[in-house]
Amino acid sequence: MTISLTTLIIWLFIAAIVGFIGELIAHRRAPGGIIGAIVLGLLAIILIVGILHYA
Repeated sequence: MTISLTTLIIWLFIAAIVGFIGELIAHRRAPGGIIGAIVLGLLAIILIVGILHYA
């Protein structure tokens, strides 16, 4: 799987949104604040795109 800089920036933006929405749904903060939420969002993106091959 090859990731370009543009793809990485888009993934970071989506990860921030997904992490923020996840915090709202769970009614609790991710460890590490917004950085933790972005990391959790990136893990979700990697799981969906990398492992399940949705793109």
